Amino acid sequence: MAALPPQTPPAGNAAFPSAAVYTSPLFLAAATAARSTAAAADGTPPADAKESVDRPLRAQPETVLAALTAAPSVTAAAATLSTLQAPALAEEMVPCAPPAEAGDANGDGNGGDGDDCATSPLRPPPGHLPPAAAALFTDLACRWRRLCRRTADAVVASPATYSSLPLPRPFFVPGGRFREVYYWDSLWIVHGLLVAGMPAAARSVVDNWLYLVRTVGHAPNGGRVYYLGRSQPPVLAEMVWTVVWAAAGLRGGGGGSGTGGVDDPDGGGVDLSDWGGAAPDVAAMASALSPTDVDWLRSALPVLDTEYGWFMRHRAVRLVVPPAGTGGSLPRLATTEEAVTGVAADPPGATLVTLNAYGAQGAAAVAAATAAAAPRPESYPTDTALAAELLQQLRSTAAAAAAAAAAAAPSGEGEQVESVTPAEATRIRQLHRHVVAAAESGWDFSSRWLSSAQPGWGEGSGGGGGGGATGAAAAAGALSAAPSDGETYVGVTGRPSIRTAHIVPVCLNALLLRAERRLADLHALLAVVDAAVRPAAAAAASAAAARYQAAEVARETAINAVLFSPTRATWGDWDARRRAPTNVVAASDWLPLWAGRRGGVASAATAAAAVASLRRSGLVCAGGVRCTLVADAEALQWDSPNAWPPVQQLLVEGLRAVHTVWGSGEAGGNGGTKDGVDKGNGPVGGAATLAASIANRTLATMAAGWARPGGVMHEKYDALAAV
Repeated sequence: MAALPPQTPPAGNAAFPSAAVYTSPLFLAAATAARSTAAAADGTPPADAKESVDRPLRAQPETVLAALTAAPSVTAAAATLSTLQAPALAEEMVPCAPPAEAGDANGDGNGGDGDDCATSPLRPPPGHLPPAAAALFTDLACRWRRLCRRTADAVVASPATYSSLPLPRPFFVPGGRFREVYYWDSLWIVHGLLVAGMPAAARSVVDNWLYLVRTVGHAPNGGRVYYLGRSQPPVLAEMVWTVVWAAAGLRGGGGGSGTGGVDDPDGGGVDLSDWGGAAPDVAAMASALSPTDVDWLRSALPVLDTEYGWFMRHRAVRLVVPPAGTGGSLPRLATTEEAVTGVAADPPGATLVTLNAYGAQGAAAVAAATAAAAPRPESYPTDTALAAELLQQLRSTAAAAAAAAAAAAPSGEGEQVESVTPAEATRIRQLHRHVVAAAESGWDFSSRWLSSAQPGWGEGSGGGGGGGATGAAAAAGALSAAPSDGETYVGVTGRPSIRTAHIVPVCLNALLLRAERRLADLHALLAVVDAAVRPAAAAAASAAAARYQAAEVARETAINAVLFSPTRATWGDWDARRRAPTNVVAASDWLPLWAGRRGGVASAATAAAAVASLRRSGLVCAGGVRCTLVADAEALQWDSPNAWPPVQQLLVEGLRAVHTVWGSGEAGGNGGTKDGVDKGNGPVGGAATLAASIANRTLATMAAGWARPGGVMHEKYDALAAV
């Protein structure tokens, strides 16, 4: 394939000129009109909006924008666009052989053209698997090679006419309408490739994300120019750690103190779990890594520092936490002066902590993000329709008819209609900002981000108290009173208000806690490698490891101070503007068990209570752990009854970590089950048996779907359906 241009310092959208077209309100309005016209002529529903932003251009971006600007109307712009954009999706990626693996005699991955898959994987299934599971292992391991792609030469030669981001290394795509890479999905692709015996392919996947961070300045949501403005849950440090851990394990090292793992009686496997959460034996890992492994890690670490820094600059929330025992006093947002000085003004003895939220944070950043907020290009009709509903709600009943009759053609911001006032435009942009933040969360969409009262623990505000609307108003989806930062909650009549960027979520902070832990360990590993031959570099690496260790301790303390509820014995999302828990019970509430170095808790009693709270939460069902308890007319995909396999894995590993650190003698499953539900009478609340139960239910559900005619591996499953 043609060579990619050399990597340069982060340039954001400037490195990808086609972003100016694919995110342009003029282009998006014209594309929407063109789809509507074609649908009316054919008598069919409009085509998927994502196709409009995935089809290549026939001219350079400046030519396309000039022509659209000169068009006298949206209808005319749609006609003009038909001559400037390809009528169908192009071949932006082509099948290719995965990178050659050690032990692959042909060096072609046994699937050189991407279509012919060998009948046996590079790594045979472990001998302890039953026949059905072994067959599934083999089928999936072979399937990886059929999913391998590389960027087409045409995209590399003319990137300004494509929305696809050209990538330097082979990659893997899920298929269907998703024809590009996605950020946090890639962690589980890396895991799958390593388990299948394809470490070179796994490293290739990570190399692409390192390239994107070097080029963009952060890891974008996915491999399209219209995803550049947002990220996704930060997992790049975990990906790099997993590849390094596997490299050390494959060469006989990497086993650390207190790190249990998957039993592999056949040997030759890779333990990716790092269960137990104790500090790894970096000296053993260092001795097991090859010079090539070390060079790769050395080049990756500055990129990981860059990504972590982006989240801490652009997604950080400063909170004032009152001293323990302060009756009725709740954490609050720090003032600008407090954030600058690092000193809390009141109450006496309060401390400042830093956590993170999705979407831009900080007064200046929020103002800038709101001014620039617009509908998501890949979901433009959905977002503009929601904005139109909000506009009608904002107007009086007397003006509703006039608003409904107003022309719906977007203006310069792409989301307004005729006679929109500045105040209305601000509300609409706020709506778009929170919607985009939800897309960045990976949980798009979920009741976790909505302000209406939802089934929960029966503790706290239920999403309707604090500084915002009353519970009844929020449940009806009405706009609330303005919080302290001057931004109102936004929603439409009959629908809940969305407030993603106001929420300090458990999941993001657990992932950043895990990232700080990994960054500390990786810098410590490099310090050991360099100790004898590069003392200055070793000292710098040791200092970096110490900084990340301090950040890890500070974040775990803040998570437990702000997000942990002793009454519920678990964590929960916090609405920073309303100074209240959201009260939505979600599977993500238990992710600190996975993220923390000692299971995220300080004692065996707390660990047992957290395990018990998961068991009684109502989330653990016949087919796995559902996202939330909420199931309503909105049918949001990150709510009940859906169970997402990656979340199941994190919960299982977290429970195993609790067992390894705080429990003992449970390997035989003596916690016991009744009707498939863990009774919880083993050590630390029966953590290991609950982990095994969740894993078995999830695997059984997935295997049943795979076994059906034309079986596929789905992104989510019905947790309420028994297999």
